[in-house]
Amino acid sequence: MLKQLFIVIGLGCATMACQSQQAKPNATQTAAANPIKRASFYVRYLEVRRELQAEARFWSDSASFELPEGVQFNGAPLKAKRLPNIGLEYRSVQDRVAFALPYTFTYIEPDGKVAKIEMQMPTIQNLRIASKGGLLRDKGGVLAWDGQPLASEDALHIIITDAAGNSATINYAGATGATDLTLPTVEISTLAKGKARLSISYQHNVTEKTLTRQNIRTIEYYFDEIETTIQ
Repeated sequence: MLKQLFIVIGLGCATMACQSQQAKPNATQTAAANPIKRASFYVRYLEVRRELQAEARFWSDSASFELPEGVQFNGAPLKAKRLPNIGLEYRSVQDRVAFALPYTFTYIEPDGKVAKIEMQMPTIQNLRIASKGGLLRDKGGVLAWDGQPLASEDALHIIITDAAGNSATINYAGATGATDLTLPTVEISTLAKGKARLSISYQHNVTEKTLTRQNIRTIEYYFDEIETTIQ
């Protein structure tokens, strides 16, 4: 009787293990259900022209891969185009529009699931040179803004151009902890004294990876130029 009980328990465990294995699809099954290998979602805003660009791209090994319902950006359909060596691109460009977060890409995956990709960035307003006297060749300077500090996935690209047309580039990536940023002397000291302008762009870039898929989310914001002086 005891031997029979062990046999019954053993069969039951084997059955549950088999069911558990069947319930978890492997990488090959997942790839067959969803042929998308990589997807990128991109938003760019040019403040001076108030131009908003939205773009979603999908890479696949299948030449016949399609998204029958297309891709929507904040509820509006994007224009589809097939690109050689890439796959599908969905894109739109809007002129004279305000920048109004959040932005969301929505589409139906090949396996039938609804995907929503939300794009966000910190509030950055009223960019200005906060250091007294502008930029100083021997002390550097301070760039400040109203809003929120930068997070770990954020970056600022700063180009300082002097009156003679010479330029210096400062790249900052990572969390700031505050709403200001020190501009180092080493770059500013190479520029001529006098009037100067700063071209500043913000970038937020996140890559998410799974066993069979890579998603990339990028926001770029190009601010109006800032005028200042170098002393």
